[in-house]
Amino acid sequence: AFCEELMKKAADLSLENKSIKQ
Repeated sequence: AFCEELMKKAADLSLENKSIKQ
């Protein structure tokens, strides 16, 4: 469960970074 939360947070951060770059 904890690992899943970290993966989800990491994915959200990556999506935010992509949006900012675009």
